[in-house]
Amino acid sequence: MELSFVKTSPTGNTTVLVSTPVDRRLHGEAARLLMARDVCGAEQVCFREPSDTARERMQMMGGEFCVNAAMSMAACFLDEDGGEEGEYPLEASGAGGILRVSAHRVGKNRFACQAPLTGEIRVEGDTVHLPGIVHRIVEGEPDEGAEERLTRWAREDGGEAYGFIFVKDGGARPLVYVPGSGTLVWESACGSGMAAAAALAAQRAGESREVALAMPGGEMAALARWEKGRIAGVTVRGMVEITLRGTAYIGL
Repeated sequence: MELSFVKTSPTGNTTVLVSTPVDRRLHGEAARLLMARDVCGAEQVCFREPSDTARERMQMMGGEFCVNAAMSMAACFLDEDGGEEGEYPLEASGAGGILRVSAHRVGKNRFACQAPLTGEIRVEGDTVHLPGIVHRIVEGEPDEGAEERLTRWAREDGGEAYGFIFVKDGGARPLVYVPGSGTLVWESACGSGMAAAAALAAQRAGESREVALAMPGGEMAALARWEKGRIAGVTVRGMVEITLRGTAYIGL
């Protein structure tokens, strides 16, 4: 199968955006093949689909929601339009309603982007339930049993995607598992993990909070808005680079 794609690097969280139509039943296997080092060498895959209500729909490899992929879509829209800045309606897997993602060109292939999370956000202890993904914020360094604990949690809970965000001294290490694609990745950066950290800070403070964290791929930031005793939404900011356009050949 020949698949046309764009590869982006949102704070190092390398993402492949596939524009060739692919049956959703094949998304998990297609993503696994595309992520291989000798094909696209990426941390995640998103499939671009037409939408009746937005510019496009982003369908993630396991049906989850991904903030970095949403920002990557905004960067691609702006680059394809040839503009300097823009805001775009986006339909996304794992998220209800239409998101308003935005991008501002800061270089030939480099963009400052924003993506909101506007669905229900619920905090239970150190666990943050976001649209399409659940994260647990863990204070301290990663440990040897993290991967097994994360996959077990996901199997028991049955949702779209799960993450541990290890936070220490202003830095973060994200580990994300997507059952639908069977992928377990120590990510260079995680936008939804950044959103979860901001949401947890706002919940604990009882007021809006902006949080920045240094992830392995660079710094990200998020603003969690606190209104009427609840988290009303989170907006994540990050840099996206378009690094490659091409055709991948996979045995599917």
